[in-house]
Amino acid sequence: MAHRWWTLLSLIFWISCASSPRVWAGPGSDQIERWIKWETEGNTHRQQSSAAFDLEYFEIPRRLLESEQSEQLEPQVRRALIFRKNREEYVRWLIHPEDTLYQTQVAEFLRSRGLSDQRHRRFRAYRTSSRSMIVYDPVLKTSFSAKVSTNTIGGKFEDKKQSWSGAKESIIAERYLETILSRFSPKYFTMLDEPAVFGIEAISQGMMIRSIRPLTKSGKTYLPGFSVLNDKIGREIAEINGESDPAKFWNEHYNRPLAAALAEFMAMTGMTYEYPHGQNVLVELDEKLKPTGRIIFRDFGDCYILKALFRRLGGAGKVLLENWSGRYKKDNLFVRQWHYRKEKITWLGEAQSSQWKKDYFSTYSDTFRQLTGVQIGKPIFVESHGDLGESRQYEVAGRQWASYLDSVAHVLESNVPKGAPADPRSFGRCVADEVSARITRYDATSD
Repeated sequence: MAHRWWTLLSLIFWISCASSPRVWAGPGSDQIERWIKWETEGNTHRQQSSAAFDLEYFEIPRRLLESEQSEQLEPQVRRALIFRKNREEYVRWLIHPEDTLYQTQVAEFLRSRGLSDQRHRRFRAYRTSSRSMIVYDPVLKTSFSAKVSTNTIGGKFEDKKQSWSGAKESIIAERYLETILSRFSPKYFTMLDEPAVFGIEAISQGMMIRSIRPLTKSGKTYLPGFSVLNDKIGREIAEINGESDPAKFWNEHYNRPLAAALAEFMAMTGMTYEYPHGQNVLVELDEKLKPTGRIIFRDFGDCYILKALFRRLGGAGKVLLENWSGRYKKDNLFVRQWHYRKEKITWLGEAQSSQWKKDYFSTYSDTFRQLTGVQIGKPIFVESHGDLGESRQYEVAGRQWASYLDSVAHVLESNVPKGAPADPRSFGRCVADEVSARITRYDATSD
């Protein structure tokens, strides 16, 4: 017990030692401060400073921009980004602090239209493990995440341009996912909305806005997936929870829950990540840093979609199918484990890694079957990506699949009034019941 409390104090000291003054001044201070520290300093791929900086922006007349917003955009965030000046609406176009290329293109675009390219300051911002930034508006006391282009970021991808076409795909996915979550409440996952995008079509530049409301309002703490695989952080949180074997602890609280969340995400939406790596997922922890079993997904721009489902859909599903990038449309069910890490993990050896891989795919298969009534069977394609990574594809064919796809399309296309409560049953119960009924009908007609 003494060792456990010493570990807790050690971890709290690690989180707070570099944060005087406090890292985060916005809502949910303690939880967000931990998250920022883990995002920036707990990532073995690319460590960054957790210190706040002044975020500059251009002021651009809204009439010159493409823009789309969903109903999930918080009013205060909208006010932080869109304002009136000289009797017209302007947008604050954020400038990535590490960019040396794309901001000059935006400035040139403004000058070519006789507008000022002055850089303004209002926001405080914080880096993350990727190009996205956590932005705090001290005037309106509101916060959000933003993604814009930068040609300097480090790591494997040196140049990270945010195109307008990519931003448009994001808002199309957002509207489709809103439809899903208006009908059902996921058990294993939740997601960070991406409710607003802006674009300069002439130079193919985009700006994406992501909500962090669940992270500031829930009272929970959020651990990036890559920080689980940080040798020190992964061990310390396991020990805080009374587990001396971090590999066992994180298999039960990260590896398997992630597989279940991805299976539920696919069952509900027909979507899955190309690379479900630790930068795209967060592990929800309670106030005592115990995992709750829920995974938070973010960034849906690089998701595969299952064509067999989307061909059955109208509305937002049809729009997504028509506008999604061709290489991300899949005929087969695609499942990938991708626990990529750069540094050696002392507590995760070859035997434990092998168990993780086995448990990951069995958990995915079992969860998908429970939710949909479909036994996905043996893979038709397998590709190994090392001891903690593997891709598998499964054929989407046969009576069970046809039954499930027809059923989920019927559920999603049902005439649910806007704002009506979700079906009181779980998604899995509702869809699996209909699948069972359809299979029974098929059996009866085949006799």
